[in-house]
Amino acid sequence: TPRGGADSSAPTHTMLSDHASETTNVAAEPVVVAEHERADGHEPAAWKKAFAGASAGVICCAFFAPLDVARTRLQVQTVVSERRLYSGVISSLRRILAEEGVAGWFRGFVPAMLTVPLFWCCYFPLYDSMKRRISISLRIDHTDPSVHVGASTAAGMIVNALTNPLWVIRTRLQTQAIHAERSGALSMSAVTRGIWAREGPLAFYKGLGASTLGLSHIAVQFPVYEWTKRTLHAYTAEPPPRQYPAGSRLARECARSAAVAERHDLWTILCASALSKLLASTLTYPHELVRARLQDQAEPAGTGGKARFRGIVDVVVQTVRREGVLGLWQGYSVNLVRTVPQSMLTFGIYEW
Repeated sequence: TPRGGADSSAPTHTMLSDHASETTNVAAEPVVVAEHERADGHEPAAWKKAFAGASAGVICCAFFAPLDVARTRLQVQTVVSERRLYSGVISSLRRILAEEGVAGWFRGFVPAMLTVPLFWCCYFPLYDSMKRRISISLRIDHTDPSVHVGASTAAGMIVNALTNPLWVIRTRLQTQAIHAERSGALSMSAVTRGIWAREGPLAFYKGLGASTLGLSHIAVQFPVYEWTKRTLHAYTAEPPPRQYPAGSRLARECARSAAVAERHDLWTILCASALSKLLASTLTYPHELVRARLQDQAEPAGTGGKARFRGIVDVVVQTVRREGVLGLWQGYSVNLVRTVPQSMLTFGIYEW
């Protein structure tokens, strides 16, 4: 706001006194603007963030379900058989369609529809809350990368523990067609009862350790997303006005203008979400394969209850020994086709 930007109809002495009081100690008291601040100066309520996250999750889950099934089968197929039934995006989808019909594309759809919206419904409010708490506790700016890493990791740990049982059920439903001992299209309730009866309640937390390691994914994705969004926005935004003391009228006006401009900059959100997801998925993809293989193993009758994999390290060792290092990236191409557009859609709906 320029120095002469006050209402010309106001008395001169009032204009001067207001301006003097609002520009005192500018350097000593910089303004910090919340990233999701609305045009009225208030941050959206937690339920609105939860609703936006859940809505994005529902849409993405329904749209990308076939690719999710194809990716999971690519990840576990070499554990079941030496023969590779699936390879690539199009061929995998065609094979599933030919052998199981359209219903095959939506195996595990019900638990996925429960899990994905629940995940994002909880994650986004927790992430924003953690950012504020960490920023205040450590007395550092909310744009600092360490704030984003800490907030994304803490929120991820909570939500992963909450949703892991549903991820296990989804994985079992998606892969039952390639397991001879699990023949027949079992329902979600039947699979749930079977896991409880044969393997016990702890089986619902298989792969949680790999998911915890997978927090490195969001620890990469969210800081890169925030940095890229700010960087791209800086190239397109108008030069920022001078900063004013936090809480002053001029500071609130500047904050509202900045928040409105950034919220409507959709291309920035899409580019930042795509780049951050691409980088995070490439660097941390092996944890997804490890998690899928741990969640898929069911210790069927006749094996004496002995699992093929004893844990995360054993999955990595056996996979590299049998399939080479690149075996840890099985299903990577399908995953990119699924996750990058899904990330763009999720963040686009939530942020915009």
